[in-house]
Amino acid sequence: FVSLLALAACNTSSPANILGLGGGKDKEIAALPSDTITESELRAFCPGVELREGTAFFTKYAAGGAATDTTEADKTKVIHQASLSEVTRACTYSGDTLTMNVAAAGRLVPGPKAAAVQVTLPIRVAVTSGEAVLYSQLTQFPVTVDPAGGAATFVFNDPNVVLPKPTDRSYRVFVGFDEGAPKA
Repeated sequence: FVSLLALAACNTSSPANILGLGGGKDKEIAALPSDTITESELRAFCPGVELREGTAFFTKYAAGGAATDTTEADKTKVIHQASLSEVTRACTYSGDTLTMNVAAAGRLVPGPKAAAVQVTLPIRVAVTSGEAVLYSQLTQFPVTVDPAGGAATFVFNDPNVVLPKPTDRSYRVFVGFDEGAPKA
């Protein structure tokens, strides 16, 4: 707190103005925002986000490059590889509803068969409670690939995860790549 006051003091001519005690136009800056957080909101349950095992990495191959039942993947036919590493979330409550903004940081690395284009990465956010699936959304997230520029970082977020207010702490939130069902 003292550091914040010291930092704020660098931007004003009077310490009284920092605390809203002085007159003048700086007084408006010290006013509390109208949407302050209550103690119950601060202590409210906000489920953590996990990377589901096997979904943190995604590799896209050119035709004939993907592994099959009888062959291994051909690394010379990799178009790009993507990974998700850091995940986070923010929660807000309104009545009987919990709204979450789920985010994940990722990295996209071009492979030998990459071209400078915009690709879509299939990223799914899912929320479960026990065996019940409360939310599941697959997003085709665009990321630009530039083979000459090397790896690109990106941040994915789904700000619209709307759920019933939890009655216990059984909610689990997952984020990861999801190619969908294998093609026949």
